[in-house]
Amino acid sequence: MSEQLSEARQAVTTLVFMFDSAIEISQNIDEQLQQIFEHSVLTSCCEQGESLFADFSEDPFEGLSYRAFLERLSNGEGEEGLYSATQHLKAFISSGYLANIQNFQWLVKGQAISFAVELQASCCDQKLHELRVVISENTQERGRDDLVFSIAHGLSAASNETFFPCLAEYLTTKLGVDFVSITKSCGEDELKNIVFSDRGELITTDCVFKIEGPFQHYYNRIICYPDRVASIFSDSSWFTENHVQAFMSVALYSSGGEILGIIALMHCQEFDDIDLARSLLTIFSVRAAAELELQEKKRREEYKQNRYSALVESSPNGIVVLDIDPPLSVELSIREQVKHLVQYARYAECNPAFLRIHGLKKSSDAIGCALDEVEMISDFAGQLREFVFNHYVTKDQVTKVFTQAGEEFWLSNTLTGHIEDGHLMRIFGVCTDVSEQVRQTQLLAHQANHDELTQLPNRSCFKHNVEQTLAELAEGEKVAIFLLDLDGFKEINDTLGHATGDILLQMVGPRIRKVLDDDTVILARLGGDEFGFLVRNPGAHTDIIDRALLLVGAIKTPFTVNELDLCVGGSVGISLYPDDGDDFSALMRCADVAMYRAKHQSRDFEIYDAAHDHYSVRRLSLMMDLRAAIGDQLLLYYQPIISLSDKSVQGFEALVRWQHPVHGMLFPDEFIPLIELTDVIDPLTWWVIETAIKQLQQWQLQGLDYSLSVNVSTRNIADDSFTYRLSRLLRKYKVDSRKLEMEITESTLMADPVKGHSVLTAMAAMGIRFAIDDFGTGYSSLAYLKSLPVNTLKIDRTFISQMLESSQDEVIVNSTIQLAHNLGMNVTAEGIENGLLLEELAKLGCDHGQGFFICRPMPLADLKSWVSLYERGNQHVTGTVQSVAHTE
Repeated sequence: MSEQLSEARQAVTTLVFMFDSAIEISQNIDEQLQQIFEHSVLTSCCEQGESLFADFSEDPFEGLSYRAFLERLSNGEGEEGLYSATQHLKAFISSGYLANIQNFQWLVKGQAISFAVELQASCCDQKLHELRVVISENTQERGRDDLVFSIAHGLSAASNETFFPCLAEYLTTKLGVDFVSITKSCGEDELKNIVFSDRGELITTDCVFKIEGPFQHYYNRIICYPDRVASIFSDSSWFTENHVQAFMSVALYSSGGEILGIIALMHCQEFDDIDLARSLLTIFSVRAAAELELQEKKRREEYKQNRYSALVESSPNGIVVLDIDPPLSVELSIREQVKHLVQYARYAECNPAFLRIHGLKKSSDAIGCALDEVEMISDFAGQLREFVFNHYVTKDQVTKVFTQAGEEFWLSNTLTGHIEDGHLMRIFGVCTDVSEQVRQTQLLAHQANHDELTQLPNRSCFKHNVEQTLAELAEGEKVAIFLLDLDGFKEINDTLGHATGDILLQMVGPRIRKVLDDDTVILARLGGDEFGFLVRNPGAHTDIIDRALLLVGAIKTPFTVNELDLCVGGSVGISLYPDDGDDFSALMRCADVAMYRAKHQSRDFEIYDAAHDHYSVRRLSLMMDLRAAIGDQLLLYYQPIISLSDKSVQGFEALVRWQHPVHGMLFPDEFIPLIELTDVIDPLTWWVIETAIKQLQQWQLQGLDYSLSVNVSTRNIADDSFTYRLSRLLRKYKVDSRKLEMEITESTLMADPVKGHSVLTAMAAMGIRFAIDDFGTGYSSLAYLKSLPVNTLKIDRTFISQMLESSQDEVIVNSTIQLAHNLGMNVTAEGIENGLLLEELAKLGCDHGQGFFICRPMPLADLKSWVSLYERGNQHVTGTVQSVAHTE
């Protein structure tokens, strides 16, 4: 083939045909065609190269019409050759005589030679004056095209596995080379053979070899060494051993420009046709690169699919596929769709985890079955309505199911539908056994709503239950709230210890439950030694009294703890819905008023009577107003705390004030006890704490090293979330926790010693400091006190104010100071009213002091000016401050 192509001649001939008279190009195409054929005369012939027409005929061509000329050239092809030439001319006329090229093949001395024929026209004034015909031989180009076509045609039938062997075989046979190597890149400096042709013998091998010799230049497009390869690359033994003289290679590039491999041709003598070899490598490198990239993509997809299959098989989650046959039209109603799915959805695939979770032994127990045919996974059918309603997606839907043995477990199911052309074709499902998570959630919910010691519902749960009960009441139904506070419990706790007290508290709930013996009763421990319970439809007034007598009688019956008979009493307050209030807060307030009246009157119980609640109207009004007051009408006043040794300002105590729009400025003792009976105490406390922490942040930013004290109540200490919420605020405002001091009264700590110790210890770990407020007015145990992380004792003003007149009070103050110092605590004296008290306390070694003599509580706006005057040592600072901050 190569010899044949090398012998082909190259010649170009230009023929000029004139006309008897110019042809009107406005005529129709057929008329113009006829006139060109019949009235044209070959007048000129210009040849370049060898004579083209000498081989066609010995007769002269001059004077022939265009038709006669074509008949002579196409003599070997008959009418078919003339027809092709006629169509070529017709297309030329149709285009408006634009240059037109077409390939023809004519027989020259029995050999088929390919020619390119280009028609050109000379037109003027809508007339054709001259027709030029340029004829050039392109036999060699057509031969190469035919060769490329034959190789491409052969490769088109090759599959992925046979493509490269076929390509190597074609290149070997068509180019007549000794060796063909097709490799792929497997590293920065390594190649791996895909296929290797050794003189026509195909060798498929995965041999990996280092890039050396001419291969090291593979990053160029075409590499060609036409001779002396073995001597040029003498270090490559393979070229020497195989006497390779010529080398040509082309790199295979991916669509992203990365080199995928190489096609290399090697021959033991010079290539027969270097241009042909170069052309074929250039052409087929693109196809080979695409095939190599496709195979690599397929390999990656297979690897990915295998990994996916392995993941599905080993997944601890159940995975399932359901096919719907016939597919479900999404245009049907929800009811019709659910019915269709139950009937036609069948399990098509599932992994081992799915079988294990549902207690199935083998896949055939589910595969091919409808939803309602597999009892143990029938929970899927129950989800179909929601699945359809939510546009064929349900996520993490937790359902309770049962094993064949009746054991309960929980599954989280996620279903996703696959829709094509408005039809649901299949459903993909993932299920996870979340039984343990559900149990943990239930346990946490129980712990959040129940008292840790008695396992009774806590105050929060009691509030929720009461509100739910009130919402469910029918018209005319009543509810009674009983509030029980144990009498004498503190003495038992202090005498016998908290462990004994805890056991007694654990016995109270069952005893109350046994006496009441009513499923409608909701019982709770509200905190400390206080219990509450709700009775639905308590009956007449006499029935309520009978129930109260039974309750008190049961409490007064001795409790046997550690072989000791312990006697306690109880005071019960009772409020009624809807007579005394229509919500939880109002009912609890009335029950609390009645309970304290029972204590004061030394009675076992008391039913709320508005006649005995002298502050009820004002208190209720304030309770209602306080909800709206938080954040808008509440203010923080600050009372300085100074060091008695050097008189420097150490910090301040934050004191809340209520600027009521009707009643004016209200002090804490008027509204704090009121809101402690309601759930308003929580938002108020957190408003005070957050406002104080924000003020600490401002001082920190200003470089002021002040501490700030905030009062907290029994309700705060009893709240399980108090410590967590406080830590969040400290982190939010980036405040040094050591500058925050919590003031807690003795009565707060002793209300629930175990809880108090737990909360204080947790907050101390955060760096928060603690002060015992109003020390000396309570009944705290010194043994208990020393076990707490307390930093400061604040001596109550009742002892400070009389210590100059009462030697006993002075002894108490001095003893308290020494006691605190021995326990490693600081002492702050409250209520310093004059300079003599200030001097005497300093002599006794008291650390800090606060009081009207130093400064009254003042708003934040007056604080800076007072500190400025105080720090300049103004001798009249006290009088100045009292005129500036004249409100307590």
